Amino acid sequence: MRLNRYAGRLAGALFAVAAFSACPLAASGQGSVRDEIRQAEAEIARINKLVGDTRKEQGATLGHLKLVGTKLENRQKIVRGIESEMGTVSGRLRAKSMEVEQLRKRYDELKHSYSALIRIAYKNYRNNSFLSFIFSARDFTDAARRLYYVKRIGVDIEKKAGELEELRRKLGAEVSALNDRKRELAGLQEEHTAEVKQLEEERVQLKKTQDALKGKEKKLLAEAEKRRRQIAELERKLQEAVKADVKKTSGKAVASGPLTAQFAAKKGKLPRPVEGVVVDRYGLHNHPTQKGVKVNNKGVNIAAKAGSEVQCVFAGEVRKVFFFQGLGNSVMVRHGAYLTIYANLESVFVREGEGVMEGSPIGTVAKAASGQQAILHFEVWKESDNLNPELWIRR
Repeated sequence: MRLNRYAGRLAGALFAVAAFSACPLAASGQGSVRDEIRQAEAEIARINKLVGDTRKEQGATLGHLKLVGTKLENRQKIVRGIESEMGTVSGRLRAKSMEVEQLRKRYDELKHSYSALIRIAYKNYRNNSFLSFIFSARDFTDAARRLYYVKRIGVDIEKKAGELEELRRKLGAEVSALNDRKRELAGLQEEHTAEVKQLEEERVQLKKTQDALKGKEKKLLAEAEKRRRQIAELERKLQEAVKADVKKTSGKAVASGPLTAQFAAKKGKLPRPVEGVVVDRYGLHNHPTQKGVKVNNKGVNIAAKAGSEVQCVFAGEVRKVFFFQGLGNSVMVRHGAYLTIYANLESVFVREGEGVMEGSPIGTVAKAASGQQAILHFEVWKESDNLNPELWIRR
């Protein structure tokens, strides 16, 4: 019977539609890339403030150049992030377009089957074929099943057709939203590319300032070498202080108490010790302003406004406060098995043996040497193991 033949074909179409409808729409979140872009934008906002302060206090200097270089790196991160998002959105847009086309074909197939079934139903109704289909049943139960089948098939088709139409509208709306997002990202990319160009121009201008200082080159190099030796000596003293404190607390409960686990749980979530921007990163890397020069930093240097308040990043005990000529004061705080060091301080607000809390004022950032940017040097240790502070500070 033709009714049964179309019903079987339609059942197959409905099964395919049901399977398609069960597939969830792909999520459009780009959390990690968006987070990186927001972090870079936050860094740029901090740098803009520091650049303004530096210009007011010293004019264009090598310290200013270092800030602009860091700003350029962050801006390039934003541009790369936007390009990554553009690629992802374009891929999703193509996938959604294919889904819409596939849905349209299935929808048309269902409409065709539905129309054919309506025509057959009408023809059989006029010829009383439906009655023949029902009365040819083996018994009353079989007849009831056939009657229910005849009644339900039209209802089910209309229901599925409605579901398909709704899904088609949803997919159309999603494609439209993705197109809007793509246009938005294209605009952002254009804007940030223009800003990178502006930063390159600013670097050229600062290079001219450097060239104007060439008459003082010997003096500047001598000052830089003197500061390099001071920093190396400070680093040696800091490491000695760490080793001495580790030896003093070896085997004691202070190094294995609850603070150790609590501090470890804050990895990536510690507050910044000062409001500023990381301009010299941890480990062995190229010097930020001197080409061909490598530096091995045991911590990070955070550019900040001179006099800015430095705060403790976690609860603990002040273990050592000491002064080093040319590089100000340093404070070491123990947090169970962990140690944090805050160096290049002008004023110090704490004493050895004093307990401190997260956010407690430690001191203030020292004034910068001529032509330099005021910085806080910050280190993190786990007993004798030197750690990368950037992995611990909240970005």
